[in-house]
Amino acid sequence: METSGKAEDLNTNELINHLLKQLESKDRQMEQLNQTIANLTETINELKRKIFGISSE
Repeated sequence: METSGKAEDLNTNELINHLLKQLESKDRQMEQLNQTIANLTETINELKRKIFGISSE
């Protein structure tokens, strides 16, 4: 019975570790997407300034 509990704990720990890795991966992806959005926003603002001669906020 004790062995089964240890195996279950191991499986639970493996699952938790796997989920944490997935979360970390998604966090990195979100950071990259946020940076891409910021870069694109800046590019749009630059184009607006060039085309319309206005400054964006």
